[in-house]
Amino acid sequence: MPISVLVVGASGTQGSAIIRALTTLNKSRSNNPITIHALIRSTSSPPQSLNTDSNVKLFTGDFDDISSLKAAATGCTAAFLNVTPVFTDLTAEARHARNLVEACASIASLKRFVFSPGAVLHRPADDIVWSEYIDKSPQKWMSIYTKSKQACETAVTSSSTTNFEEGWCMVRATAFLTNFLPPVSKFMYPDLETKGIISAALREDLQISYLDPEDLGPLVARQLICDKEEWETRWKGNFVPVAKENLTLGQSVEKMNAVLGRHGVKERVEVVWIGEEEARTKG
Repeated sequence: MPISVLVVGASGTQGSAIIRALTTLNKSRSNNPITIHALIRSTSSPPQSLNTDSNVKLFTGDFDDISSLKAAATGCTAAFLNVTPVFTDLTAEARHARNLVEACASIASLKRFVFSPGAVLHRPADDIVWSEYIDKSPQKWMSIYTKSKQACETAVTSSSTTNFEEGWCMVRATAFLTNFLPPVSKFMYPDLETKGIISAALREDLQISYLDPEDLGPLVARQLICDKEEWETRWKGNFVPVAKENLTLGQSVEKMNAVLGRHGVKERVEVVWIGEEEARTKG
């Protein structure tokens, strides 16, 4: 049976890693290649990585334009869905998740989907550090961010087998090691490349789950194309936490500096802890 997969956010960290994994699988599937519908914002200058496989078809779309999402999903058998926060509209992320689920639900051939909310929401109820953000400080940015992620997950879990014959799977990947490298670092840590400084408003003892995008890509690719038996026994309806290592930001920097030292680099990275108001000012 022909397999066609929709990958949302195809030029982003997660989407591009999944497409690389799928195109790698295609090298051994010459008789039955996977068709990949890569959804991006603009085709004027698509990433070179999307032009390496003739089975990758580019689609442009806007998460607030359901018709464009339906066009990208048409003919697909599975989908990878991923949304990101919109800092100028805190309601947008959950709305985009609902729009994506609605668009995919309208495609009869699309039987299953994998969703990545991009945040760890499986913290234990007695996690004191985490509860400070969620329960004790509901107006803090981290609390607002997490509630948005929870609304995204609700959009997924409320979909039924009436909409998707084989259901859904949730992969929970929090932070990527590539966030410390350009181009993402220029946005997340603007002083890292030039000054060796990471400014952070998190609690110093908050552990973050890190992984490499190349660990996520093959996993999701497998979930999207595996046979029905594997899907139903291992993935369907499951929340799958994905992480390489749990570290505080300080511990992450210690590891960076250890590597720099081994390579003879004298400069060191440091964390500067700032308040939330200063963080807002820095953007």
